[in-house]
Amino acid sequence: MPRPSFLITVNVEADRLDQRPLLLTTKNSRCLPRFQSLCEAFGFLPTYLVSYEMTSCPQFVEFGRDVLRRNAGEIGAHLHGWTCPPFRTLTAEDHFHQPYITDWGKQPMWEKLHTLTSKLENEFEHDIVTHRSGRWALNNRYVKMLRKRGYKVDCSVTPFVSWRKVPGVPGGRGGSNYQTFPYNEYFVDVDNYRMPGESTLLEVPVTIRPVYKNRIAPASMYSLQRMALTYVHRATRRLFPSVAWMRPNGKNLMTLFQLVEES
Repeated sequence: MPRPSFLITVNVEADRLDQRPLLLTTKNSRCLPRFQSLCEAFGFLPTYLVSYEMTSCPQFVEFGRDVLRRNAGEIGAHLHGWTCPPFRTLTAEDHFHQPYITDWGKQPMWEKLHTLTSKLENEFEHDIVTHRSGRWALNNRYVKMLRKRGYKVDCSVTPFVSWRKVPGVPGGRGGSNYQTFPYNEYFVDVDNYRMPGESTLLEVPVTIRPVYKNRIAPASMYSLQRMALTYVHRATRRLFPSVAWMRPNGKNLMTLFQLVEES
């Protein structure tokens, strides 16, 4: 039986975006060498998913080039529409509202994706083939653009989680709803990215599992999540009101162990 892979992804973006700053800074890049050393000590090859503003940070660019030169990790793309040119504002305060990339029209979406990808390829002299959308936003149109631009892997899907009530543009649809999406990797159907298909774009969802009675629910109990959002699915959502993410917060070590076992 093949040994499972443990994939580590890091969103590399401006400081404190959760505070919606007007001016972007990149001081967090100073912390990455220490993290990289930890990964290397245990034989892990992290993927750094990079936003546009980080390509103007000399310290990060030097760090990323060194990682690639030593084959010690990967550089991918992390697209925040409001920080990436060409800048076509959707609101008077895009830095505050932080529109989803899917809030823009077809042409601006493509231009922003192409700009970020080209910038990363030029800075790091590597093909950029892995992507995660800023704020976890996807739709069928964007998935087709990823495939067209040469991406091989996306990791934007957050199974069991809906971002629909998290606003982007005021009055918009909100974010993507992944409650019924597969929780294991799958090649995407580009006409219905919720479903497995025959495209060359591999979706690797974030490791997220429902919590039942303070424990990670076994797969046999949440297999219904692949179904449409029927009354049966709504019932399973009541059974599993919360979810656990495979990301450390300093207080969830036992949960992380459980996630590894169930995944």
